[in-house]
Amino acid sequence: MGDRKPDDGQQLFIGKGEYNPDARIDQYKKEMVGTPEDLARQFHWAAYLTDQSFYGEKITSFCQKSKDELNLDSQTVIRDLDAARGLTTQFFNLFPSPSGKPEMNYHDPMHAQITEIVGVKLFLGALSGLNKDSSYRGYFQTHPDLAQRLVKTVAASFALHELDDWWKRKQGLEKIPPDIQQALTHALSPMDIHPGDVNRFVNLDDFKLPIQDSLDMVLAGTYEKICVEESGSIPGQKQSIFDSLSDNLKLRKDIITAIARCIRAADFMQILNPAYLQLAQLLDSNGTSSNIKTAMGALALAQEMQYYRPQAIGFSGWQKEGVIKPEIDWAKVGIGRKFYNDLAYPNINGGIHYMVLFDPDEYRRATEALETVQGKLS
Repeated sequence: MGDRKPDDGQQLFIGKGEYNPDARIDQYKKEMVGTPEDLARQFHWAAYLTDQSFYGEKITSFCQKSKDELNLDSQTVIRDLDAARGLTTQFFNLFPSPSGKPEMNYHDPMHAQITEIVGVKLFLGALSGLNKDSSYRGYFQTHPDLAQRLVKTVAASFALHELDDWWKRKQGLEKIPPDIQQALTHALSPMDIHPGDVNRFVNLDDFKLPIQDSLDMVLAGTYEKICVEESGSIPGQKQSIFDSLSDNLKLRKDIITAIARCIRAADFMQILNPAYLQLAQLLDSNGTSSNIKTAMGALALAQEMQYYRPQAIGFSGWQKEGVIKPEIDWAKVGIGRKFYNDLAYPNINGGIHYMVLFDPDEYRRATEALETVQGKLS
């Protein structure tokens, strides 16, 4: 059977410090062979995407080009990204998987961290676009710390966007425990991140709702809280970004809208991840080839549904026929046309255009990968 470990950093560089992304991508060109369950357990996201050597130069270049507009310090942005990633592992590990169930390896910390990196790139492009809007030209210069605070808070929010999955799916809880809420608030405090902003931004990722409904909920303050945000819960805490923008309600709404589009796009852009797209040849329980090929990421998601969210199996189109209890039909698992057309593409399309303003070359690669996925639809 095929076997693969998480990428370990080998062949990251060629020559003297020259980055070689193809060395990381090549390992995912190998076709995996095994039973669906075995392959699903072997799945690991392409972790190199969270490596500073992969994204640091692009962020530095963007910050330098936009310094006079947004007043962003690249090293601060990179440090904030790293700090936010630490939150994912810290809080994921607070919710152990139930005995007898495989660990979640699709909606895991690496998924959240990759979403964070991609989402922040999109959001940087969105900020650049807002600054070019004649309605807001000069606003970021007269509020010099706004962009930096926004990027830091967006990074933390995107890194935590799966928190509800971890406590609902792994622990079967209806509400996040109060001690976890308080722990998150205190974890955000030394980062100078207001919990009210994180609560708002995380709730924008509920793709079951149209973006406008999410915006209305956030603007009205009727969102689900993942951390404590009562006034005075953290001594000396700054005013939230949301409240600080009360002098420009149109800009506030446009920023919130951009954040919603970025998190949803980044979340679904993981179907472009080379680990997700790696081809898998399925064997049946007797070890015989079934002549069925699919994507490794789809297998991992299907297994997660089977153990953690069986109610979603019917919607996925992967339901086994003739059974009462939701069960995966592995022969149906793949990048389905309905999933792509109804969910993935609309959400990706809503935010991918921001990548042009962050880095045109990265936008080109993303759109090419999107075309590749369209050619693999089942």
